[in-house]
Amino acid sequence: MRYFYVQNTSRGQSLVEFALILPVFMLFFATTLDLGRLAAAQLSVANAAKEGAFQAATTPTDLDTSNPCPAAGDSNLILCRVQLELNGSGISVNPSDIDRASVWSDYGNGYGFVPLVLPFVGLWWLWRVGRADRAGPAS
Repeated sequence: MRYFYVQNTSRGQSLVEFALILPVFMLFFATTLDLGRLAAAQLSVANAAKEGAFQAATTPTDLDTSNPCPAAGDSNLILCRVQLELNGSGISVNPSDIDRASVWSDYGNGYGFVPLVLPFVGLWWLWRVGRADRAGPAS
């Protein structure tokens, strides 16, 4: 029985394929890392906002954005709470970015007396429509 030796003519094929696919894999890896960092930053900022809101609900007047958080942490508690939550996350927040204003701070501005007048207009309209229905159809 004779054995024939077949010479392998595709010696570098796997190396070329790897060289073509490697940049794509590295792009996917870098994108995954970047999105992970973005998600971690978003969670850190959301948690810091929750902690600041919690402290503001407890001590609403204890915020001075012109001064940093003191070492003892006995004053400026809202700023200290936010900065403590962001400590170690790699995210820094300027004290001027923190504000006590809430969704309800400007409630009703620009509406004038509409919220006060609207119920009375609605009751008047219901009374008028009710009277017209009791009078019967107009001929």
